[in-house]
Amino acid sequence: MRTLFFVLLSSFMLVACQQKDENQQRREELRKVDQDVLKRPYKRKE
Repeated sequence: MRTLFFVLLSSFMLVACQQKDENQQRREELRKVDQDVLKRPYKRKE
């Protein structure tokens, strides 16, 4: 019974870590896009 609980707990932790990594990657990509936009000269639409 204890082993089953341990397996469930470890798999849950693994999923949580994967989601955290994905969120971090998404944040880094967004930050990269933001920096690209900031580097580009601002063009006003006329």
